[in-house]
Amino acid sequence: MWKDERYISAVERGKIYALLSLQIQQSKEGDAAIQEQQKKIDNLPKT
Repeated sequence: MWKDERYISAVERGKIYALLSLQIQQSKEGDAAIQEQQKKIDNLPKT
């Protein structure tokens, strides 16, 4: 079960990075916002 939870977490994280990548393509001014999002992702509690 724990492996499944880690897998789901990785998938969710991948979705977030995919959305951030789209933001980069759409706007060069998104860099600061993306860095903030990455900090939030890094600060998420690891279960």
